[in-house]
Amino acid sequence: MLSGLVSYSDSDDDKSEESNDCHISNNSDERGVKRSHSQEVNLETKKVKQSAGILPIPDTIKSLFADKSQPYQDDPEKHGGRIRSFAHEEGSWATHVHIPYAYDSRFENLVQELLLCLRPLDFKPIDNFHISLSRTVSLRHHWIKSLTDSLQAKARMLHKCYCEMVGVKLYTNDEKNRTFVAVEVQSHPDVLRDYILAVDSCLEEFGLQKYYKDPSFHLSVGWCVGDVLPDVLEEQRRQLQAVLDRHLHTDSDLKLIPVDQIQCKAGNKSFTFTLDT
Repeated sequence: MLSGLVSYSDSDDDKSEESNDCHISNNSDERGVKRSHSQEVNLETKKVKQSAGILPIPDTIKSLFADKSQPYQDDPEKHGGRIRSFAHEEGSWATHVHIPYAYDSRFENLVQELLLCLRPLDFKPIDNFHISLSRTVSLRHHWIKSLTDSLQAKARMLHKCYCEMVGVKLYTNDEKNRTFVAVEVQSHPDVLRDYILAVDSCLEEFGLQKYYKDPSFHLSVGWCVGDVLPDVLEEQRRQLQAVLDRHLHTDSDLKLIPVDQIQCKAGNKSFTFTLDT
């Protein structure tokens, strides 16, 4: 994220190759196919292994132990210009705990209008709408089961609740390389904070970073590359809130988000934990 150059030999090189051919012509088989000394040794070794009952190692197995000395090269162009929060590490999986949001067409319409308010900034819709309960952390593969077991035990002690949409906010991530537009949410009583404490205690067992000390709970709906907060006009911020208020007034039940489960996503694996009644 290359073409090779072809080098051609001169006449002296050609003569040298012809001379070498003469030296190895006595190693040709009956069909006139030439074999080098190393090829004959490899053939003899293969015959010995077969006679001893030793089968050759399949290529698919050999590939598991291929040279991994070349560092992983992240290509932001493959995922919309997004940059990793931390460097890729072999055997570690990006892990995140959140509340999934089962949205419908009404919410999709809301998101489209919110993103239109931010034109000409290039905000794109989020792939999966959710309320974060953790930062994205790097988890060793062999810890996944232990962490998910711990989260499952905590989930049994947490109560279901409803979250309420209350406003629109703009955020940047810690690295300041992405900006988010989000719907701010809150719970009554502050059950979401109980969720955070439970998730933090599980992450702490593995020495992983806990969530923000004073979290702002939100449902991210769109993102943009870079820190564009200074580029968002005050008039646009007012329009964002007006769009949300209008949708919530038209569909009052859209305001409430039922929470009855939490999820943990580790790499391409997803684990769902049902909350207590």
